[in-house]
Amino acid sequence: MKELKKIEMICGRSAALGCTEDVQIEIERNYNFFREYLEMFLQQSMVEALRSASLLGKIFVTGMEDNAAPTYQTYVLGVLKALQKYDWDDRAQARLWRAGAEDEWRIAKAYTMGRSAQVVSPDGKTINVRLGAGEGYDGDPNDVWLWLTIDYDWEHLCWRFPIDRAGTERALAAYEAACKKAAECESSALKDELRTLLA
Repeated sequence: MKELKKIEMICGRSAALGCTEDVQIEIERNYNFFREYLEMFLQQSMVEALRSASLLGKIFVTGMEDNAAPTYQTYVLGVLKALQKYDWDDRAQARLWRAGAEDEWRIAKAYTMGRSAQVVSPDGKTINVRLGAGEGYDGDPNDVWLWLTIDYDWEHLCWRFPIDRAGTERALAAYEAACKKAAECESSALKDELRTLLA
């Protein structure tokens, strides 16, 4: 009962800060998302990405035992404990809940949308075109991008796109355009054609 009263207090406080949704509902949504995320990506690197991506992700991972999701009660108590460390300044907490699991969702989506194709150029060369998620240049597991790579002969060409909505749309369009160009253009001119096309 004491914990429920704390949740009700947080819900009321967040409403005063202008939250558009009940915080208790948001806690449950985030918990369900994290649990589903782990079912999709059980690799240790993805667990570490979850730990690094946000305060809520860190709370969830901290409550895990033997790679199993924490109970809902454990997660809620972890959230309540964390909130005691933060001041309710203006809309800071409201932003925390609205942000929710946005970063984790983008990462998970990026890792599920990979695609690849082998295209034969007019001069008979096999062009490998691939779109997939990967880490940035510094190897940070939370710094995830969509990478378009084109490989043939000794050439390795790559472009990266952010994993927000606009970046995802651009990456998909670039993948389709690269496949089409590879089928139309001789390999000797493909590098320059792609750089012009994807500039």
